[in-house]
Amino acid sequence: MATLETAIYGHLAATSGVTDLVSTRIYRAGDVPQSLTASQAYVTYHRISTVRERRQAGPAGLALARVQFDCYSQTPKGAKAICDAVRAAWESQSGATGASGKQVTVKVATPDTEYNDYTEPTTGSNEGMHRYILDVLIWYVE
Repeated sequence: MATLETAIYGHLAATSGVTDLVSTRIYRAGDVPQSLTASQAYVTYHRISTVRERRQAGPAGLALARVQFDCYSQTPKGAKAICDAVRAAWESQSGATGASGKQVTVKVATPDTEYNDYTEPTTGSNEGMHRYILDVLIWYVE
């Protein structure tokens, strides 16, 4: 059975607007390889919360997840372009979502909150990363 996180990766990896900017550098938060350099733009994602629908008879099989996407680049313009591509990937998404065999059914996805930030340089580096953060609300079938 596919998880929402697996479907998210498959959906973004199949979206040319995203892969044109970050290639396959799409990671769950906390899984970014240390070998990544400051010049390589990338996206991370993680589920913030999930609310499950219930009916009197029990679970309805429908859930609403808030997923945060962090879009990193050396420039504010680059980070914003990645964020715009991620938002576009979700704005019209419904139906089977993800790679073949690892799909979930998305009922509707709605981009919600968006803001930007700057990550200070790490030790030994003189370059920080610009970050655009996008929350997307995803209704999906469990």
